[in-house]
Amino acid sequence: MADFPPFAYTTQESWYGELSFKAAEDGSALPLAGRRFEMHITPATTSAQLVPPVLVLSMDEGRGLSLKQGDPGTLIFRVPKETANTFPRGDFTADVLEVVGTDRYLFMPVRITYAEPSGLRAFLSRFLGVSVSFAARQQPIYTPLAVPGREGRPGATILTSSVPPVPADGKDGDFFIEDRTAASQGRRMYGPKSGGVWPGAPWNIQVAAISDVPGLTGALTEKLDRNMLVKSSAPVAADFPAGTIRVAKNTATGRISLFVNDGGAIIDLINGQEF
Repeated sequence: MADFPPFAYTTQESWYGELSFKAAEDGSALPLAGRRFEMHITPATTSAQLVPPVLVLSMDEGRGLSLKQGDPGTLIFRVPKETANTFPRGDFTADVLEVVGTDRYLFMPVRITYAEPSGLRAFLSRFLGVSVSFAARQQPIYTPLAVPGREGRPGATILTSSVPPVPADGKDGDFFIEDRTAASQGRRMYGPKSGGVWPGAPWNIQVAAISDVPGLTGALTEKLDRNMLVKSSAPVAADFPAGTIRVAKNTATGRISLFVNDGGAIIDLINGQEF
């Protein structure tokens, strides 16, 4: 790939540049409204260690990057002379990075030459797709053409319905949520769809009843005697096996509570008493 012609600046002026993006297909303006960009100005140094930037421009208020008024396809960058004069003389990378969430992606490579006044040079485009022009009392205007990238793989989709999915629903890789809240039941999810088939066993993502928790009903059945123990006194260890839970009613006091046999010690789970 050929090098991009750099912006040339001297120590006597502020840095100002316009990046006007156009679609490669038809040359129409490529709108940038709603997108976020950063420009990391870094000495063009080859090093085994990461070279930190001397300045990071962003689209926050007063941070150096903005869209040109009335032209949302042109990105403007500015560095005041007072700030630039603290930079070392030489070549810089100032690549435009697109901000997507917490990630940064290279959007357009930019090079800057910073020299004394005698070092100011003019650069002309040597390959298709980039032009450099000079406007009165302005820095060079650098106009690259955007090159369409490779089409990415379609992402997975989450479908929803009040009934389970059928083979015609969705595509491979998709997930499906069955919303059963209208029937006072929890939601459950199927997926991912593979080979045109939805997995037959969903998993519960919202618990509306004990029966929605896999294995819980069986575990409680093993540990909980559903027949109430009725006697005229508090329960004792002989009334039910160690490690199990039982509801008991004391006819002498009229109290009903839930008890566990903890290795021979009977504990009232509701009132916290040990018998």
